[in-house]
Amino acid sequence: MDFLKKLSRNPWFWGVVAMIAMDSLFRFTNFTKAIPDVPEAVAHIDRFELIDQNGEPFTQADLAGKVHIVGFFFTSCPSACPALMGRMKELEEKMTVQEPYEKYGTDLKLMAISVDPETDTPEVLRETMTKYQLDPARWTLLTGDKEAVHTLVQGGFKTAMGDRTEVSPDVYDIAHTGKLAMLDEAGAVRGYYSTDDDGLDEAFWLGVRTLRQHRIDKARAEGAGCN
Repeated sequence: MDFLKKLSRNPWFWGVVAMIAMDSLFRFTNFTKAIPDVPEAVAHIDRFELIDQNGEPFTQADLAGKVHIVGFFFTSCPSACPALMGRMKELEEKMTVQEPYEKYGTDLKLMAISVDPETDTPEVLRETMTKYQLDPARWTLLTGDKEAVHTLVQGGFKTAMGDRTEVSPDVYDIAHTGKLAMLDEAGAVRGYYSTDDDGLDEAFWLGVRTLRQHRIDKARAEGAGCN
């Protein structure tokens, strides 16, 4: 008891206690973070067919059972696109949280669609996978017929896709959005998110929430079918 009394009079003791309390509060706050409601759909993807980094067809059917966080890029982009891919790579690191959902046969995934499909062949996309060390279990890079890509980006996602324009010798630009989109398994676009810290956090947690809601809805439907 005397030892505890002496210890409690030491200002360093209370400093350590305060640090432990603040650390515990921070961890508890993150652990109990409220996951927001699933946002309303702002657009819807109709039928499409593109090609992934392996040269395999990728269609609307491949969305089933998954939620994708989607970015738009082109591999020869000198500045904005590498930054976008780097920020999306950070989302990959967050996705260990999704492991409890995998038992339902679904996943929270990342997708990047090239707005320069004539240049970005599957072979080029595979090189991009290697360049950024992207996990093929979580990532899909898409290219394809230019008109098909244009229709998907502008008509489906309702975002911009300009023409390839030479801005200086051998340097080209293509106007496109720098935001991320969230695409659910039914082809509904659930929102657009910036790539700053708040935007990445929002996209991730809304993706988790949408994923969880799909699993709940599926379980309820299967339960009703058994009655």
